Amino acid sequence: MNFLNKIADILKNFNGWDAVEIIAVSLIFYGILVFLKNANALRAIKYIVVFLALFLFARYFASRLPVLNWIANIIAWSGLIIFCLAFLPEFRRKVLKLISSRKVSSHFTVSSEVSDEELSNSIAEIIKSTQVLAKNNTGALIVLVANAMPSHIIESGIKLSSAISSALLESIFNTKSPLHDGAVIIKGNTIISAGCFLPLSQDTNLPKELGTRHRAAIGISENYDVLTIIVSEETGVISVAKNGTLSRYFDSDMLHNTLTEFYGLSAPEPVTKKRRRK
Repeated sequence: MNFLNKIADILKNFNGWDAVEIIAVSLIFYGILVFLKNANALRAIKYIVVFLALFLFARYFASRLPVLNWIANIIAWSGLIIFCLAFLPEFRRKVLKLISSRKVSSHFTVSSEVSDEELSNSIAEIIKSTQVLAKNNTGALIVLVANAMPSHIIESGIKLSSAISSALLESIFNTKSPLHDGAVIIKGNTIISAGCFLPLSQDTNLPKELGTRHRAAIGISENYDVLTIIVSEETGVISVAKNGTLSRYFDSDMLHNTLTEFYGLSAPEPVTKKRRRK
């Protein structure tokens, strides 16, 4: 009887605004379920428009529809964050690059201190190895880190912490090597890790002929402050990716100029001065 009395009290105080609120909240949850089940860009736009209309309606009648107004506020802020992360790749890239460049997270762990002479020698070894690999049509993917790199990417391969040499790079990318399919991570004059897995670019406008190696090179350069060198195993063409842009058909002179600029060696400095890249 107590239960029936409570139901009777609810129905007694029930008014038209309560009915509107119940229907609106039900539609919101139904719309979320349908959207998650059949999400695509056009449908997303339609649901965003419908939600904005409901949100404005709830705000206008906030005093009479408190539950709807509360739910609308939560979904609005949550939706804004999700939209920025999921549908604005450029926003996501800027955030990741800001984190990697300023090292605000302990997960970004690469650092080094080397002289200009050591950097110049490293550039020469990298160029020498890419020329040999290109001549033999041996695929390669080299990532040069300017500031920092997430530890989970470094740890996806085999840590080496070895000095850069043409012979070592050529042996890593030898087709009989277990590490040849992955990427080599280089910081300063040190090979940090080899055989690493990189995130693939989600850009749907990339040429169809680009394979996984090129898409991985573009993907890592979209999100982090790096320069990637790719050698195609089909054609032997040397390419470079930076800031999500792929440039192809590099020769040794072009590669030297690009790496020199990347390492900041364009302007001569005193021999005794150290260059810190963290």
